[in-house]
Amino acid sequence: MKNYEELLKDIGIDIPDDKKEEFGKLFNENYKTIAEVEKLKTKLENSTSDNSNLNERLEQSQKDITELKEKLEASGEDATKIQELQLEVDNLLKKNEEQSKQFAEAEKQRDYLNSVKDAMKDLKFSSKSAEQTFINKAVEKQFAIDNGKLLGFDEFVKDYKENDSGAFVEKADVTLGGKSEKLGEESPKSSKKHAF
Repeated sequence: MKNYEELLKDIGIDIPDDKKEEFGKLFNENYKTIAEVEKLKTKLENSTSDNSNLNERLEQSQKDITELKEKLEASGEDATKIQELQLEVDNLLKKNEEQSKQFAEAEKQRDYLNSVKDAMKDLKFSSKSAEQTFINKAVEKQFAIDNGKLLGFDEFVKDYKENDSGAFVEKADVTLGGKSEKLGEESPKSSKKHAF
């Protein structure tokens, strides 16, 4: 897949070197990749599905409450039956309220986790377990969110890199002649150039 500079060159437009950084920043702030759009689409579909499930549960609760009210009205003078039915109604209302709160909390946590994952999209980790540990610690921080950005996340990443630099991949590792070396760095034992 071509980046925006290659696409522009294909149609005869060269970005001056002194404007590349500024253009790249503006481009990244205003445009989404296909992967980002697909991620947002999936997030929307999940939310729609969750909302549909909640609506079904709420509708069933309303039916149960209506049925109990009808039984209550039909019970006539039977005071004991009336009290039992009233207790059932109260319990159903309480259960309905608790389910609504649980759903709202689960949705809030899912949205927060998605915000953390979006904020860390440019980070490269040395392993899946390092990535999961980072996610767990970021979630524990409960960063405040302002205009879709996690406040304090950049400082958290900086501190995390200082304390556990092995969790990140800063340069690509290349294996040459059975020895692992960093791209862009000369071996301390030899300054020999490797031919591919």
